Amino acid sequence: MSVRGPRRLGGVLALLAGAVGLWAYLRYVWVGGATLAWTRHGTEYDLLAPRMLGLLLLAPYFVWMLGKSLADLPFAQRVLSVALRLGFVGLLALGLARLARTATRQDVFTVFLVDVSDSVPDEALEDARVEVQREVDARGPHDLVRLVTFARRPHVVPLADETASLGLGAMAKIAVPPITRHAPGLGTATDIASALQLAYGLYR
Repeated sequence: MSVRGPRRLGGVLALLAGAVGLWAYLRYVWVGGATLAWTRHGTEYDLLAPRMLGLLLLAPYFVWMLGKSLADLPFAQRVLSVALRLGFVGLLALGLARLARTATRQDVFTVFLVDVSDSVPDEALEDARVEVQREVDARGPHDLVRLVTFARRPHVVPLADETASLGLGAMAKIAVPPITRHAPGLGTATDIASALQLAYGLYR
């Protein structure tokens, strides 16, 4: 039985696959823009150089050469050789296309400013401490909370080790200390401008 028929059929199929692949490449890759992006399971993937996927157009050629090879090898071994070549070209094209994964994260950084001058009653200071404690307890693993008290001068109240708030360690329970006055008896003078400057300086 002649093998020209199957070889010719394989050549036609390879040519057809090459034509379809070229059309898809020109239609979706070449004119598709500088990058290609898609989302899977909430993660965004990008091809930063998608035109390098043109190397995949060599795949029909390898399939066509399967019937043209003069090597005296079993058919299964020749198929394995073509599969390995296709895998190598696919990985090379994907690497040159620069596959990248884009991840986004939203962190919350809260700075509380509490006036501790003599004009503020002690009950208000306790209410402020309770509010700060509520925010600290509700923070996310990467969220940061800072407390600044001010009267004539601002002062940063230490809450906890910063690495715990950054998620580099276990989320430990943080107890906000009582909010106290800097120097009782100094009147009602406050410098909120300095407190705001200090608060901005605490932002990352």
